[in-house]
Amino acid sequence: MHKDNSGFNDFLSLFKSLNKNNKQFLRYYFMIGHPGDDQDEVLLLKKRLYSLKNIEQFQVFTPTPMTISTCMYWTGLNPFTMESVDVVRDYKTKKKLKRMLLGDIKYRALRAGGKTP
Repeated sequence: MHKDNSGFNDFLSLFKSLNKNNKQFLRYYFMIGHPGDDQDEVLLLKKRLYSLKNIEQFQVFTPTPMTISTCMYWTGLNPFTMESVDVVRDYKTKKKLKRMLLGDIKYRALRAGGKTP
């Protein structure tokens, strides 16, 4: 479902320009396994992680009541376009996506001498 991340990139550029002389940093929290995500999305995120610092944590998507994401999870459709979206429902695939990302984060943290999430 390759989402448009230009808003994130614009925000990141603005934040960096406003805080270049301050000691303020962003802390990142990522969601994986969201309806529409697949292995390719996780690989794109993994590539993006190399340019980011202060990755706080990430979680595997869990459906919660009364959200558009949960609607997508249960119906397998994007409610705005009615197009089909891929939905990861099985535990094995969710763990695989998590391992793909977690292994990279732990490796980077160990190389930097920091804590792992």
